[in-house]
Amino acid sequence: MKIQKHKVALIVIFAITLLTRLLFAFQTNNFSDGDSYFAIRQIEHISLHRIPLINDTLSYGGRIHLLTPLFYYLLSFFTLFMPSYIVGKLIPNILMSLLVFIIYLITKELTGDIKVSLFTSLVSSFTPILFTTTFNSISPYSLVIPTIFFGLYFLLKLPKKHSYASYFLLTTFLLAITHPSSFVFILGLIFYLALLVAERLEIRKSELEVILFSTFLVVWLQFILFKKAFLVHGPAVIWQNIPEAMHSQFFTQFTIIDAISQIGIVPLIFGIYMVYRCTFIEKNRQLYLVVGFVASTTLLLWLKLIPINVGLMILGLALVILFGKFMQIFIQYVKRTRFSNFKLIFVACFVMLFVATSVIPTLYYGNATVNNSFSDEEIAALIWIRKNTPKNATVVALPEEGHLITSVAQRKNVMDTDFLLMQDAEIRLADIIDIFTTVSETEAIELLNKYSASYIYFSPRAKSKLGIKSLRFVEPKCFPVVYNRTVEIYKSVCELR
Repeated sequence: MKIQKHKVALIVIFAITLLTRLLFAFQTNNFSDGDSYFAIRQIEHISLHRIPLINDTLSYGGRIHLLTPLFYYLLSFFTLFMPSYIVGKLIPNILMSLLVFIIYLITKELTGDIKVSLFTSLVSSFTPILFTTTFNSISPYSLVIPTIFFGLYFLLKLPKKHSYASYFLLTTFLLAITHPSSFVFILGLIFYLALLVAERLEIRKSELEVILFSTFLVVWLQFILFKKAFLVHGPAVIWQNIPEAMHSQFFTQFTIIDAISQIGIVPLIFGIYMVYRCTFIEKNRQLYLVVGFVASTTLLLWLKLIPINVGLMILGLALVILFGKFMQIFIQYVKRTRFSNFKLIFVACFVMLFVATSVIPTLYYGNATVNNSFSDEEIAALIWIRKNTPKNATVVALPEEGHLITSVAQRKNVMDTDFLLMQDAEIRLADIIDIFTTVSETEAIELLNKYSASYIYFSPRAKSKLGIKSLRFVEPKCFPVVYNRTVEIYKSVCELR
């Protein structure tokens, strides 16, 4: 009966998590980022042709995409039963909600306490960065994050049953063909081995073998999939060839304020305490595995080697797990003191603190994400482009809007946020900014002719980001406005001779 109760409780937490995510996701008809529309193109292309969209005639006016395809294949399978829009809203949220079960299993393995594990799984559901980054986005991270922590769980179970080695290796392989962030997973494992060596603990042969094999597997697969990018960009491939002017959008300095607001003060403080306790007070080889991920992710964030949202998602979940261990230790300590009769009061205080510092911020940031999603007016303008412009037309827009031009408008863009193999990305970004901000009609015409662009998509996002209210070079003779609502669309009809 006790087992049945905890299963029911876990399912209820999963249902609450998924329902909350879907309630926010379906508040808008659109998605929160341009990469979601790139994913839709990949999903629909796989559904029609059974292969990913590699040779793209629309992105950058024509280019080759390098990608790891598993996530797109997974979602394309579900388009057999429902439209791609519903798939994009539903499946990523189901995948992220599965973290409830994964965090429960890991915490239970570390603590042996069912109630603490249930509470920890609930805390993981309302970690602000995990919720807001993925609930309205078709992101490979909705598969990557659960897979990373499934791998961690299988490694924890390995000493008890060697068959978990097969599960761990399968998880690693799936992770490697899902996203290049599999390197983060491998680095966390290497830090774990380093901690064992530093504490003079024995490294089990089974653990060493699977970690070494996984390392070689990930490196080999990533080299095969991204060999051309390594050859073109060299070490800069780590930063995905992102133009210098856009680095702050992806790789920002990691601060304690970011951690508090995006992870939650409760798991952050008590998770860090557990890192200190494991490092200086007691040796716990199981916890070292989680601490290894905390240390490696913190280092990568500090060195700006991974996008801050990715690093905070992994770091946040690792600290949540350590918080679960803290809860077990704290409750056991209270039971041994004269305050044992007040145990429930202490737990209630943790719950209220969690609600105030994690649940409420999660809902607040979730609402902000919905409000910042692409609007129906923006989508309507893109549909107008699709219906009223030549099929070979090229449209100038912000890089963040580039995938909408290719996906919704189905026209060529000058630039989007897939920068790999684009050796002129810095130049293109500078030219796009100049097109929007120049006061010279001649300069605008010259830049538009350079990319054979015949339309300018001027959105409220461009106005806000660039701090402009209008295109100052526009004259009706060369740049007639062909669409003027929330979004303005200008046609370029002049050439320099």
